[in-house]
Amino acid sequence: MSIIIVMVMTMLTFFQIRHWKDDWHLFAHAASVTENNYMAINNLAVLLMEKKEYQQAYVFAAEALKIHPRLAAANFNMGNILLKLGDQKKALLYLREALRLDPSSVVAMVSLGDFYFKTGAVDDAIAMYEKALVLQPENSAVHNNLGVAYAVKGQNDQAIFHFKKALMIDPDHSDARNNLNRITSQSK
Repeated sequence: MSIIIVMVMTMLTFFQIRHWKDDWHLFAHAASVTENNYMAINNLAVLLMEKKEYQQAYVFAAEALKIHPRLAAANFNMGNILLKLGDQKKALLYLREALRLDPSSVVAMVSLGDFYFKTGAVDDAIAMYEKALVLQPENSAVHNNLGVAYAVKGQNDQAIFHFKKALMIDPDHSDARNNLNRITSQSK
């Protein structure tokens, strides 16, 4: 009897494994066999973003938000998709909502900081980066971003401090090293 059970379980495993071929197939299968599976749908949006298929990613992120509008990750993804599609006003709304829904989301803080920096709101960028560093003080990328923002404002001592901090955390951080070299050579 136990041999029959093992054989049946082996066959069932074989049929199930075909859905686990890769992340896309796994999440697509999960979305198709469960109703309103916003997590699987949101994960499909992420996979499409990674492939730079932003129009299609938008469709999946919108579907996830339709099912669960308070899902911080879906709001975050929609904000980033809209940035890639060039709709900065809507992107800002979604990124702010993602942070409101998950106030400890460092990735949302950094995305908002990057958005503010790129749109010239450097003080707002600095505020977001500093908020992110409160939660992740050893994040070398955020230290580098903060250093760049301070450099733009002409606050070179602050910039140098954050570039050095980024390099203490990650000695191979080439952007921080290049930024530090650039600012110190300008100061001479």
